[in-house]
Amino acid sequence: MSPFHSLRLWFRRAPRQQTISAAAGAFVVMAVLAYLMVPASRPSASVDTGAFGSPVNSGQPGRVITVGPGATPAAGGARGGATPGRPGANTPGAGSTGGNGGNGGNGGGGCVTPPGLDQGVTDTQIKVAIALVNIFGPAANETFGIPTPDEQKVIWKAIIDGTNAQGGVACRQVVPSFFTANPADPSNLQSTCLDIAQSKPFLVFDSGSYSQGNPVCFAQARVPYFGGYLLTQKQAEDGYPYLFNLANLDRLLKDTVFAFRDRGAFKPANGFAKLGLFYHDCHPELFEEEIGWLHQAGLDDSHIVTYNFGCPTAFANPSDVTQAIVNFRSQGVSHVTYIDAKGDFQEFTTIAEQQHFRPRYVLPDDELLGIAYGTLRPNSANVVNAQIVTNARSGEERTPGMTPAGATLRCDALLTAHGLPPTYKEEQLAGNACNQLWMFQAAIEHAPALQRTALAAGLERARSVDFSYPSGPNSFVGDRVTTAGQFWRVDQFFPSCDCWRVIDPVFHPNY
Repeated sequence: MSPFHSLRLWFRRAPRQQTISAAAGAFVVMAVLAYLMVPASRPSASVDTGAFGSPVNSGQPGRVITVGPGATPAAGGARGGATPGRPGANTPGAGSTGGNGGNGGNGGGGCVTPPGLDQGVTDTQIKVAIALVNIFGPAANETFGIPTPDEQKVIWKAIIDGTNAQGGVACRQVVPSFFTANPADPSNLQSTCLDIAQSKPFLVFDSGSYSQGNPVCFAQARVPYFGGYLLTQKQAEDGYPYLFNLANLDRLLKDTVFAFRDRGAFKPANGFAKLGLFYHDCHPELFEEEIGWLHQAGLDDSHIVTYNFGCPTAFANPSDVTQAIVNFRSQGVSHVTYIDAKGDFQEFTTIAEQQHFRPRYVLPDDELLGIAYGTLRPNSANVVNAQIVTNARSGEERTPGMTPAGATLRCDALLTAHGLPPTYKEEQLAGNACNQLWMFQAAIEHAPALQRTALAAGLERARSVDFSYPSGPNSFVGDRVTTAGQFWRVDQFFPSCDCWRVIDPVFHPNY
C-alpha cells in the first residue's frame, strides 16, 4: 500500500477537524504515488549520514583489483565471479534477451572498476542518498500503513550491508545518507530535494516518490535518480541521462492495448461492444498515445467512450466517477480500462457495483496490484475475472505452483539475514530496493567511466539485470533506455481466493 493511495483515502474519510489542519500539505502528497519529494529551499531532517572523503573530479587510470589469499583490498573487499547471495550471470525470465550478467563480478578472482572519480566517490566509498517518508501531524506513517523511517532504514541497510559484505559496488563500499521528508508539508518536500543535491551524493534512491510526479529537480542538479516504480517516456527523455526507473508507463499502456487485442478481448464474438476509458490528464501525451494505439488495434472512435477526470490533486470528484459510469452504461460499454487513474479504481468499482454495472475490466498494472489488498482494494464482486497486463511478478505469490525466482531468493537472503520477512511477505519497498541497487550496480560496473553521466551507457552495456520480485525481466539494449519493464504477462482476479493470480506465466516482449 503506497503512502500516496493511503493518504488520499484518509483525507476522504478522516474527521473534518483533522483534515482541515492537514489538507494543504497532504493534498500535494496525493498527487504522487509514494514517498513524495519535490525541490525547493528549506532544510529537512537528515539522519545517519556517513563519513566521506572529499569528492575528486579528476580522472584516473582504470584498474582491476585482484585479491589473493588473506589479502584485504583498499576498495573494501574481494569478490570473484558471482558471489552467493549476489546477482551474477543474468538469466532474465522467459522471453528476455539475456545478455551480460548485469551485476556479475569479473569472474577472475577480483573486481573491476571503471576509470575516474566523481562527486560522492572516493577510492573506497560511494556516497548515496536515500529518502525516507516521515509524515507527522494529524496524519502519521502508521495511519497509512507506511513503515516508520527507522523501519524503512532497516530494509535499506540490510540490502546495502549485504552488498558491501560481498565486495560492494565498483570495488567500493556503498555508504548511505538517509533524508526524511514529510509528504504533508510541501515546503519540507521541496527542501528535501535541494538538501539531497547539496549533500553531493553520487546518486539518490527513491522508493516511489516521483512515480506520478516529475523528478526533474534531480536531473537539473545532475544527480542520478533511481526510482522504484514508473516514469513516463517524456520524463525519462527530459531527464536523460540522469533519470532511471523500474518501469515505463507509456510502454505498459501500449502493451496493455495490444496484449488484449491479441487475446481477443476486442472481438464482438467474445462479448465486446465498446470500451470505456476514464483517465487523468496530468500527462496529456498518454491519452493521445492510448487513442492512437486503440485505433491501431482496430477500434474506431465509435467503439471508444472516454471520460476525463482532469488532473486532481487528490481523488477524482465522486460525482465525476458516478457520471462516468452513467455515460458508460448509457452508451453500451462492455469493457473498461483507465489511464493514470488507479487511485480512483476502488471508487469506480464500488459505485459500479451499486449501479449493477459489471463491465469486463482490461487493465494496465501501473502499480494497481501493489494496492490490491490494502484499504484501496477494488470491489471484489465487481472485478470478478478482471484481467490485467503487468510487467511485474505481482500475482505469482498467490498463484499455486509458482515459486520465487533466483534473484528473488537472493534478495530474500539479504533480508532474512537481518531478521526481515522475505519479499513475498514484505512491502514492495524491499524487493524494489534490491532492484534499484542492482540496477545501479550493473550500470556503474559496466560504465566506460566512473562518472554520473556514464551510467546510462553502462546500463546499455550490461544489457539486462536479474531483478527480484516484484519486478519482472528487462532489457536495456538500445539507445537511451533507462527504464525497465520490457516484458509483460497477464494476471486475473479470482473470486475463489479473492486475489489476483498469474494466468499466463510467460513474459512476452514489448510490442
